[in-house]
Amino acid sequence: RTCDISMPGYIERALQQFQHPTRKEFSPHRHDVPQYRAKIQYTNNEDTSPALDATDTKRVQGVLGTLLFYGRAIDSTVLPAIGSIATQQSNPTQNTMQAITKLLVTVRSQSLVLHGRILLHV
Repeated sequence: RTCDISMPGYIERALQQFQHPTRKEFSPHRHDVPQYRAKIQYTNNEDTSPALDATDTKRVQGVLGTLLFYGRAIDSTVLPAIGSIATQQSNPTQNTMQAITKLLVTVRSQSLVLHGRILLHV
């Protein structure tokens, strides 16, 4: 038996709503280069980029809500990135907006590969 889970056109409509960039990327969040042979791996420094206004804050929250639904229903590979960005959604900065843009580009690139369909063999 197979179970076909799909949401045709969902990502395309979401990307159109949030006016996404058109480049391709396949990593949902920024890669932090590890410091090899270090005894301790420190976290990144505190974000000191400028805060976003109310309109951009709503955009960040809207993108996260839309992609959270998609991630839970269809493509769980975006959930770690959504979780890390969601911790910043109450006080987003310019770096948060860059992370949102990267996430939208990644989802667009992955939707071109997946076409929003996953087959589960039961």
